[in-house]
Amino acid sequence: MRLFPSCVLLGVVGFSGCVPIGRLEPAPGKVEQSAVYLYKVGLYDTLGVVVWQNEELSTEVVVRPDGRISVPLLGEIMVLDRTPGEIEQEITTALSRFIKAPKVSVIVKDIKSLAFTVAGNVKTPGRFTLYKDLTVLEGIALAGGFTEYADTARIFIQRSREGTVRRIHFDFNAFLSGENLGQDYSLTAGDLIVVP
Repeated sequence: MRLFPSCVLLGVVGFSGCVPIGRLEPAPGKVEQSAVYLYKVGLYDTLGVVVWQNEELSTEVVVRPDGRISVPLLGEIMVLDRTPGEIEQEITTALSRFIKAPKVSVIVKDIKSLAFTVAGNVKTPGRFTLYKDLTVLEGIALAGGFTEYADTARIFIQRSREGTVRRIHFDFNAFLSGENLGQDYSLTAGDLIVVP
């Protein structure tokens, strides 16, 4: 569902308490309409690694900028863009050299990788958690809305994908007048909204 201009103030007030979701990808195998989706771990996510009946090997770690975590007894493990199940399997296999039949759980405790930034002439610029189907207008509302100096006709979204940077224009004035309602694009992780 899209926000209409008259709902902007509601968006500013009503976004506390939203629940973040992860980068979702279809589960391997046959994909049907009711497919199961699996979260892929991102940078700065917090993971809980629990080794059943072995508290000294259990840990809570933040995914570092290099995509790795440190696990007691095992050292460095690459976790970026892997599911918790894949990480569990690797840790279980590695620990089985030291422990008989280890039972390992990997739990995503805090998602920090799904974020976007709003900069420029908004009331509270900063980094925000990305929620499902969040649009440009909703992102600006999360940042407190425009300041009196905002040039609302020249807003742009900077999006980086696979080494390519793209600018997407968003004219709030045209959107407000109903000229181009389709420009209220969905945000993706890493987007930068700039309000000149």
